[in-house]
Amino acid sequence: MKVNDIDMKVEVLVIPVSDMERARDFYGRLDWRLDRTPPCVVQFTPAPRARSSSAPT
Repeated sequence: MKVNDIDMKVEVLVIPVSDMERARDFYGRLDWRLDRTPPCVVQFTPAPRARSSSAPT
């Protein structure tokens, strides 16, 4: 098996932010879906993809 034979995908991308409300507004304007998460995490998923972007507080 070669590396090119393996189906690899980015599943989660964590982006640290200093201003949570500004980040929430920014990704909301991109029409990304706000996912249900614990209170200390804001997670968006770009439509129609299955990947997510998280911003821990």
